[in-house]
Amino acid sequence: MKVQFMTWGWKTHLFPLVPLAWAFRLAGHDVRVVSQPTLVPTITEAGLPAVPAGPPLDMSLLHRGYRYLVSREGDRPLEWEDLRKHGIWTLAPYLRIAEAMLTDCLDFTRAWRPDLIVYEATTYAGPIVSAMLGVPAVRHAWGVDYSYNFHEFEDEALAPHRAALKLDAIDTLGAATVDPCPASMQIGPTEHVDAEVRRLWMRYVPYNGPGVVPGWLASPPARRRICVTWGYVVGSFYRDSFRIGDVLRALDGIDAEIVAAVPPGAREEVGEVPDGVRVVEGVPLQLILPTCDLFVSQGGLGGMMTAMSCGVPQLVLPPVPDQVLNARRLDRTGAGRFAFLAETGPDELHALVAHLLDTPSYAAAARRLRDESAAQPGPAAMVQTLTELALEGSAR
Repeated sequence: MKVQFMTWGWKTHLFPLVPLAWAFRLAGHDVRVVSQPTLVPTITEAGLPAVPAGPPLDMSLLHRGYRYLVSREGDRPLEWEDLRKHGIWTLAPYLRIAEAMLTDCLDFTRAWRPDLIVYEATTYAGPIVSAMLGVPAVRHAWGVDYSYNFHEFEDEALAPHRAALKLDAIDTLGAATVDPCPASMQIGPTEHVDAEVRRLWMRYVPYNGPGVVPGWLASPPARRRICVTWGYVVGSFYRDSFRIGDVLRALDGIDAEIVAAVPPGAREEVGEVPDGVRVVEGVPLQLILPTCDLFVSQGGLGGMMTAMSCGVPQLVLPPVPDQVLNARRLDRTGAGRFAFLAETGPDELHALVAHLLDTPSYAAAARRLRDESAAQPGPAAMVQTLTELALEGSAR
């Protein structure tokens, strides 16, 4: 069977797809990953065949308007309810990306003739190509399904595309959604969106990119260990809203070893840190977090879901709307807490971290969440489910 994965050119939107793509390959299926040219090196680093689609886009330009919106309405981060008033504008970056990718996606799909399309949830080129060419398609969530909220505006936002392409409908939710998020942390129908989603629950298998295991990770830590990170997106575009150096300095004196994980080349951005803080560049979180007792982050799903799969309690300091939702969903499971940095002084942050480390209920809840995820079918089992789905779709 031929399986075409589709995602736009941002590595953290590719990473959740990698375990399933490899499961298809290991089962003997033929896989291609279609994305923007900027993501091709990341795809091939993951050992997957890449197909470039569309011209390179400057992602900083696409983030600029969103960054302005997020920062202009006060210190506290906006939440989805704040963004709803902007309607289809919230989908604008993803529609622009889909438009840039579409011609090449259609040309490749027509030529290669896949049996199934698996598309990342905000890659609208996936359902558009599916609708135009009649290829069965499934959506792949990252974790907490923030993009489910977009469904309220998708029909209106995609109306010009339907008209131009002479399509009756574009099913943005696909035939099903591959969902690696534990059900107890996932969102469901809301006041504004009640669309049914056929969720195919799958165990989360962490992949945060390639890396080399440093020697210090080979032995168990002598003390409790805290990992602190600001993530890829925040580290790239929203550094002012999550000053990792300030967070590290607030933790000075905590009875634990502290590891600050930052992207390659970002060491200078951290600034001066207390003695004993280990700053590491480019070490994937799936190597660090199994050794940790607490994870402090901005709330990106790659890090949060990796910590979840390791049974590590978390403190989330979210600066942007999707990360606020992630933080609230984690908080309700009891596996962590969240706080807004603009409202949390250094002493309060220090006390909150100490509380999380010293209160056993958080670690117990984190282990329950890990066990809930581990009980779900793995990517290999999902391959069989999706193969049957593709056969059903092609028979219609």
